[in-house]
Amino acid sequence: MIWDLIWHHAAHWGLLNNLGPSAAARIDKALMDFAAKGSGSIEQLDIDDPNRFRLRVEGAEARIFIDRRARTILVTSIHRRR
Repeated sequence: MIWDLIWHHAAHWGLLNNLGPSAAARIDKALMDFAAKGSGSIEQLDIDDPNRFRLRVEGAEARIFIDRRARTILVTSIHRRR
């Protein structure tokens, strides 16, 4: 189950500027694992939009948009998580 992982420029900026190196590495790995294996701690954000999710790891979270038809995961933003 391999999906394309696409980074919005705002998410890339957040990865580089909002997080320390270890949290950035954890969220990056979690996103790659989710795209490759479908594994990870995700939750749906909006009951009315079944394509918007949040993926969380220690110290960080990613907002993602999943397009099942195109088999893509768009990372829309990265945030620090306390």
